[in-house]
Parts: sequence; C-alpha cells; structure tokens
Amino acid sequence: MVKQHLCEIPCGSMPVISETNFGKVTKPLLHLDRSASFSVLIYVVEGEMEIFEDGIPYLLTADTLFFLKSGVHHWGEKPFLQGTSWYYVHFEFPNVAQSVEKIYKNKMQQEEIMDIAEYKIILPKIINFAHNPAIKYLIKQIVTNYNTGRLMHASLLLWNVLYDCFEKDSPEHQSESYPIKINQLMHYLEEFYYKKITHEEIEMELGLSYKYLSALLKECLGKTIKQYQLSIRLKKTVELLCESSLSIAEISRETGFYDEFYFSKIFKREFGMPPSQYRQIYTTRI
Repeated sequence: MVKQHLCEIPCGSMPVISETNFGKVTKPLLHLDRSASFSVLIYVVEGEMEIFEDGIPYLLTADTLFFLKSGVHHWGEKPFLQGTSWYYVHFEFPNVAQSVEKIYKNKMQQEEIMDIAEYKIILPKIINFAHNPAIKYLIKQIVTNYNTGRLMHASLLLWNVLYDCFEKDSPEHQSESYPIKINQLMHYLEEFYYKKITHEEIEMELGLSYKYLSALLKECLGKTIKQYQLSIRLKKTVELLCESSLSIAEISRETGFYDEFYFSKIFKREFGMPPSQYRQIYTTRI
C-alpha cells in the first residue's frame, strides 16, 4: 500500500455519487483497465477478485471493503472467481483541495491555529467488515436510494460509511480489530485440530504472542487456546463415534490425541462415560 493512493475526504462537503449498483459474475470478467476521474468503493459480498492499482495487487474476499483512488491507474489481470458478487459506488468530492483550504482559512480567521490535516480524513485502503454486517446493509441502502432517485439520502449514507471506515482504522479504535484476530485464531485451530500446534507456529500465523492470544480468547470465549483445542477435538470425536465405524484407537489418532488411553480418560471426564459406552448408547437410540 502506498500512502499517496489513500483517499482523502474533506470534512466540509458531501460526496457526489455518479454511479452505484450490485454486480455478480456469471461469465469470465476482468476489472476495467482505466484511470478514473472518480474514486471507487467496492464491497465484496461473496467470492473474491484481484485488482491492481499502480502495479500493486489487492485480493478482495468476502466482507472486504476496498477503495480505489481517483486518478490512479487500476486494472485486473485475471477473471473474478465464478459466483463473486459485490456492490460498488463511484463517488467524488468536487474541489477537494479548495474545500479543505476554505475550512482551514475560516478557522484561521477565528484565530484557532490548527493543522490543515484536521479538516480531512484519510480512508484505509482495504478493511474487513466480517464482524460488522451493518456496513453491508448501509451500502445496499446507498444503491437502493440512489437508483430510486433519493440522491441526497444516498450521499448521506455514503458519508456515514466513509466515516465508519476512517474511525475503524484510527489508532483509538484499533482494539476493534481484536475480534478479527480471534476469528483467525479460531479458524486456524479448527483447521488444524488434529495437529500438535506449537506456540511458535501460532505466533507466526497470527503475528501476536501466544500468551496474549490465549488471554484474549479467554476474554472472548471463556476458554484458553488449549481448552478451545480440546473442545474442537472432543466435538470431532463425538462425530466420528456416532457417524463412522473407526475404532477408538483410530479416532484418537484422527483427532490428535495419539494416545488411546489418554483420549478415553479425557472423554470420560468430559462426558461421564468412556467413548465405547457413548457409542453404544448413541447406536441404541438410533
């Protein structure tokens, strides 16, 4: 990401929308090769797409919101993933530089010495809103309002979305990114539940210390990393006991316990009976 490619938004004017709609890939499609006079907001609903901006590739996946800056060359090199769907908004702020300068001069006349940067916001390049479905709803409302002639309302909604993006990326709101890290940790543990994952592997994957991640997971879910790993493994053992003909020893190996006797001990502690008895009861109920 290059700082010069970030969209700058003046605080004293409303965005003007020139086009907005919903798109879905039904046949091979590449992003247009152009340098637009407007900025572009893209929100991927499902699937994925790759877009280059000034030679830098960006992979956009579901629930990702992305901004292309006006005047910067952007294009696609490979077709969007089949079934990919997205919302897009073309927008601009007329005379951005003049708007910011005017606000700044008015404040200076009031003898309030402030940095000109305080009269504009800088949007993040790419941001994930998997934990904030309200953003998708707002963008859908922008499209609906604009295409039914409610242009001012659409612009107001767009301003709200832009400010939400700025606020989510600001230092004082960085803590909001923690649930994303926890979500990544959960997916990682669920994907490799059968492996003996080391502290170092988790730290390398998530970019945070094991101790901190474990404490954060405990705060969010009430379980440490080890406790969460164990719960995933036990859930999987129950599925295999009930839905497969694998032996107890095979199930223990498949789910990362490796030691059949240790597995039986943990299982009995958790469910009040050994796995063999659990399987018999389940089969009887069928």
